[in-house]
Amino acid sequence: MSGKNYTLKPGQILFKEGEKSNGMFLVRKGELQVFVTQGTKEVNLAVVGAGGMIGEMALFDQKPRSASVRAKEESEVSHITNDDFVNLMKQIPKWFVGLMTTLSGRLRTTNDRLQKIEAKSSRPYQGLLRILHVLDLIWSVYGEKEGKSSSLVKAVAMDAIRQILPDDYGIFEEVLLTLEESHLITSTKTGRGITLQTQSKGSLARFAEYLAQFVETHPGVPCLSDDAINILHTIDSHLKQSPYESLQMGFKDLVQAGIDAKHDITQWAATLAVFKDFGDSIQLVKGSDGKPALKVHKDSINKVLEYHQVIRRLALKKFA
Repeated sequence: MSGKNYTLKPGQILFKEGEKSNGMFLVRKGELQVFVTQGTKEVNLAVVGAGGMIGEMALFDQKPRSASVRAKEESEVSHITNDDFVNLMKQIPKWFVGLMTTLSGRLRTTNDRLQKIEAKSSRPYQGLLRILHVLDLIWSVYGEKEGKSSSLVKAVAMDAIRQILPDDYGIFEEVLLTLEESHLITSTKTGRGITLQTQSKGSLARFAEYLAQFVETHPGVPCLSDDAINILHTIDSHLKQSPYESLQMGFKDLVQAGIDAKHDITQWAATLAVFKDFGDSIQLVKGSDGKPALKVHKDSINKVLEYHQVIRRLALKKFA
């Protein structure tokens, strides 16, 4: 597939974020800087050298440019237009085109998430959230489905993180170890080396979204206290013995259930306040006695407890 060649001078813009796209560019010589603008600040996303591609997502979804590109030095690119690409796609199976369209969507979503994280740089877990979202993207590209679970060769993940997030590479292995200790992922030795595995596709993305929501609704709270975790344990234990899918536990019932479960909870009233912004899974309501009560759902309490045990472990390891 041929294309028209262009020479760019150092600092020259190839295209800008938000512009209508018309194809992709192959970098034949030099280096191009990919960046986005947030207010008056530029956030650099990547540097693409000779042999690399720029703007390839637009070939599949026809959406505006998601980032800007400028030449870092004198560079030469070849332009492959949408029409050129359409002619090529006629020779490729439809399932492959569908796959690439899906991946381009995932790339744009990840890019949007990373921009939001960068824009809130003072928030806890910024670096961790960036790693989780990129790891989920890597998993979607290189992972292999095995029933409901999904596996990924660790060396592939390490190499991809090294290229995409070089500044975070030093803590990536520690993040993986913490996720393993928390059972969000597991690792086994296979013929391909150490292989990482998740319980289901997208599980890391779901945890990352939950963590981001917790950070948003509980500013200044890196994790739940021991009392709050024990309250979750108390509710979980009580629900497992209940025939109902959801129930409301009043203050006195919560305290008694905590005593029965031998959970050491010292600040009941003050701790319950942390559950006021937990969404539908756990709702802080007023009981019939006028005191705080919790309305909980059996199908989500276990996952909420699991997530907050992971968050607490991450906070203790200073990822917050």
